[in-house]
Amino acid sequence: MRAVIAAVVRAVVVQAVVVQAVVGAVVLGSAVAPARAADAPYQGVWDCSGYGVLTITGDTYDFGERSKIAEVTRDGPAYILTMTDGYTVAVAVEGRTLNWFSPESGDSFDCTRTK
Repeated sequence: MRAVIAAVVRAVVVQAVVVQAVVGAVVLGSAVAPARAADAPYQGVWDCSGYGVLTITGDTYDFGERSKIAEVTRDGPAYILTMTDGYTVAVAVEGRTLNWFSPESGDSFDCTRTK
């Protein structure tokens, strides 16, 4: 199941990056309000064994360096988090496991909820 989720997350991220590029070209830099879903399943503290601790709140992403989340897009089980600096990651949650994927590096790994 994790492999399926990882494949879906990768496909969704590629689609989201293309859509963002098209929307950005059409809208020419209009501001997007941060998504602040209090009950989003990806929010919490995650132990990403070997990679560190990931903390995600309604508007921040901290994986060793705190960033402000500018936009959250949902597509099926995946959430695409776009930071104010343009950095994008995709996450999908199944039970107490978060699958993390970076379209920049192609890295993907699982994290376990601690809080």
